[in-house]
Amino acid sequence: MNGDTQKIGNITFENTSLPDLIEMKGIRKVFGKGKTATTVIEGLNYLMEDLPDKLQLDILMGPSGCGKTTVLNMLADIETPTEGEILFKGQSRTPDDIVPIVFQKYGSLPNLTVLKNVELGISFREFSRLPDKERTERAMAMIEAVGLAGHEHKYLSKLSGGQQQRVAIARSLISLPLTVILDEPFSGLDRGTKLEMRDLLQDIGMRMQASIIFVTHDPYEAVFLGQRIFIMDGGPGRIVKRFDVPFDYPRGPDVIHDRRYTELVAEVDEFIIGLDQKRKARAAKQ
Repeated sequence: MNGDTQKIGNITFENTSLPDLIEMKGIRKVFGKGKTATTVIEGLNYLMEDLPDKLQLDILMGPSGCGKTTVLNMLADIETPTEGEILFKGQSRTPDDIVPIVFQKYGSLPNLTVLKNVELGISFREFSRLPDKERTERAMAMIEAVGLAGHEHKYLSKLSGGQQQRVAIARSLISLPLTVILDEPFSGLDRGTKLEMRDLLQDIGMRMQASIIFVTHDPYEAVFLGQRIFIMDGGPGRIVKRFDVPFDYPRGPDVIHDRRYTELVAEVDEFIIGLDQKRKARAAKQ
């Protein structure tokens, strides 16, 4: 928030006068000890500022095994860094700094209704002090926002894959978290449902001015949805490249016919293929 520009490796982060939302500084993560210790993340830095009244959507990509899941787990407080720090609004994490993750497999409970699944997204502290009526009202507002009004009393087994993913998104956003992580949330959906979910994500994200970190292996999806695309490489994991996407929200079908879209998709795809080829070459020498 000091109004300057940081260049860390090949990556530039604008640290403007806007407040910082999330910052990862000099992150190192080691699993194991002694001779079995493995460094999976080294020197990783990331900054997301709090843009007013806007949807923010950063994409995280990279070859399998580059450490993306470890980064997500550290942001969600499932793992802690061995070195470095993660700051939320410029401060160390507090119990209120919740970063929910929406996975490909939904993560909802099949023995509960849509309404009860969404209510589970309310943080424990809030849940314990909110009257039942207010919890239900908040959950219903989110259910309506994701287009599931009329389905609130259905069990998850009665819903399609796309509807179950809508439940997961509603649950992740109900507590208005600082940011939400979407870990390949649409990869298991058919093409038509996937396109619907992309439109839904833009719509609800713009209305809630949400901040989202979205993981995908699909460069077409990355360029269509993201504002900034960060590429990770492994050995050990760190961010090695940033692409900026030149389109405003909302984005419709016209975007995919824009020459800038097709060129950027090709550039992102070629960069990731290059990383994968280098990784295979290194492995062949070992």
